[in-house]
Amino acid sequence: MLRLKIKNMDKRIAFIIVLGVFNSLFSQTDLPSVRGFRKNNNIHRNINESGTQVSTIKKDIYTVANTNKTSAVSALRFTGSMNAFGVLVSESKPLNYYPALNAVTFIHRKSLTYTPTSNGNSGSIVGMYTTNNGTTWDSTCIWASGSDLARYPQGGLYNPLGNTNVNNAYMLGMGPVTNGTTWTGNWYASKHLFVGGTATPGMDQQVFLNGSSSIKKHHFSRYSFTSIEGGLVRSMATILNDPDATTLSAYGVRGAAMVKGQFNAGAFVWSVDSFIPPVETNIPGNYKYLNETALQAWNTSGTVGYVVMLGVRTGGTIGMRSYQPIVYKTTNSGASWTLLPANDFTTGWYTQLMNRIWPITTSSTTKIPYFSTNEGWDVTVDFSDNLHIACTVLGAYSSHMDSLDYNYAFGTQQYDYPYTGSFRYPTIYDFRTGSSGGWQYVIVDSMGTEGPSGISGNPGYNSNVWIDGSGGKLDLSARIQMSKSSDGKKIIYTWTESDSTIVGLKWNIYPDIQMKGIDFSIGFLTPRINVSSGVAKADYQSYFHYTSPVAIGNSSVSLEVPLTISHNFVNDGGIPVDHYYLKGASIAAGSFSVYACPFIGTCAGIKEDSNNLLSDLLTAPNPTNDLMMIKFNSASSEMITINVMDISGRIIKEINFSPVIGENEIKIQTEELSQGMYLLNVSSSKENRTVRIIKN
Repeated sequence: MLRLKIKNMDKRIAFIIVLGVFNSLFSQTDLPSVRGFRKNNNIHRNINESGTQVSTIKKDIYTVANTNKTSAVSALRFTGSMNAFGVLVSESKPLNYYPALNAVTFIHRKSLTYTPTSNGNSGSIVGMYTTNNGTTWDSTCIWASGSDLARYPQGGLYNPLGNTNVNNAYMLGMGPVTNGTTWTGNWYASKHLFVGGTATPGMDQQVFLNGSSSIKKHHFSRYSFTSIEGGLVRSMATILNDPDATTLSAYGVRGAAMVKGQFNAGAFVWSVDSFIPPVETNIPGNYKYLNETALQAWNTSGTVGYVVMLGVRTGGTIGMRSYQPIVYKTTNSGASWTLLPANDFTTGWYTQLMNRIWPITTSSTTKIPYFSTNEGWDVTVDFSDNLHIACTVLGAYSSHMDSLDYNYAFGTQQYDYPYTGSFRYPTIYDFRTGSSGGWQYVIVDSMGTEGPSGISGNPGYNSNVWIDGSGGKLDLSARIQMSKSSDGKKIIYTWTESDSTIVGLKWNIYPDIQMKGIDFSIGFLTPRINVSSGVAKADYQSYFHYTSPVAIGNSSVSLEVPLTISHNFVNDGGIPVDHYYLKGASIAAGSFSVYACPFIGTCAGIKEDSNNLLSDLLTAPNPTNDLMMIKFNSASSEMITINVMDISGRIIKEINFSPVIGENEIKIQTEELSQGMYLLNVSSSKENRTVRIIKN
């Protein structure tokens, strides 16, 4: 029998159904089982966040040179927190850069040694800021309460219109609160920086408890913080029935809340806009097919904005019967919102997307895209006020109304992807929509690993290196995020990935930060950059990273992307962690040198992404003995060059090859190579990709 698992946001709600029948549509090497939600970013778990160190976990770390990258110059420890729980949610925005102030901010739970002047406890919140790109930092306490313990913080600065002095700005933050036993509401705080950093909280500390009549109902105000200069600050939250429930039905996700802060006489007045989308309901389980996490994105002026949820929209065709984007748009700064039309991602320009997912269990031809948050997701708005969604996409298991939240699992490790043949590995997409709906997409890159679960018995749990201090573990993922130039022309994508040849499996347990950029004004992209490779305290340990939504610089000069990571030596989330600022993670203007159609569906005569080589390069076996097979998919017959290099970049073997349009295979003899690590570089005039190989 195959086990059918539904894994939602909390280990307390997980349950298992046993199936006796399975209709396989795959070869024996691809044979999947099936499961539902694998994880959704540690929703409402570990309320007390207490515990002692359970074990000591160490790993061997070594550095491999990368000849095609611009890494961070250093990883600087600039503060710490009581534990790792405050950095678990990749959709939070605690790290932000403000061009008008040249300031980077970071909001976090206090460190073990930080002591507020009053009401200090593990729920105190501190704001950090730097005006010299991380060389020095100042700190200021913005929240401390003896009864309302703050959790999952995010936030940044409110900057009055036209101000260029950080001392005239206000540090602010928000998140949920607990009394130590249950979730009780949300906290909101701000503090004027004119006095510099102090350990005394500001005068503006507000808590809205569940059931409060002073503000509309909302929970877990910890997603997608934004701040418009001289305008509103906003946080996304969830609308649900009971934040402490232990079943999906009782938990009852119903929609999203946009919590708005209007600055007034030194404090903020908070209000809520509600979004209740039209989604299908699982009748037996009595819950809506709607993801808990809602995101927002705005243009610089704050006139055009989007609210994005993932759910199964009512009334769709069979190709829409899965978790897909539900988007609201405003063009008048949020005074009114319009629900954009649904989209069928199975027709038109979506051939390459459909090639990368697998059909439902009852049909060999019917495929339904399942937009996944398993590896994180993010949204932004470009220079043309278009929305971008970065995420991964799976193949839905079923179109049956009772089973719309299930996806496949492969092999004994129960991966989300089979990692066999072309396209069968995690792929990062950027989907873009305009004013009236309709989507184009581009393939950003692919990944060789995926995040292990923190729930006992779930995929990857035994390989997961991060314990939670209470006998469990912490979910890990790629944490896909986006940054952009201040003018919105260039978008930078970041994610974490492990070298599977080092790990031995496809679990992302020793991560490096990968970065890639696209200039949508000219249609050029950068090669992939391993930001943290070779950087002390970050190499193979870039856990729980955050990316600033805005990069330092503009489209005509080098862009530096503010990044943070958080960890401790023993990988224990229940004890203090250090926060590191990755200084110098930059992309030069000239790095946008690889031509690609900006979006599939927008270039005349191009019906597929011309950047297949960057996405589809596979090497097998790896490690290798005497023979290696390279496989890739090409959209042209242009000559490519294959170089085998040692780790210093010295070319050992060069092969020139004229590919056919479609799938290609090249055999490379490796018997003359000594044992060790090598670099395999495949390039053309438009593309360049380097991967690591090991010779046994």
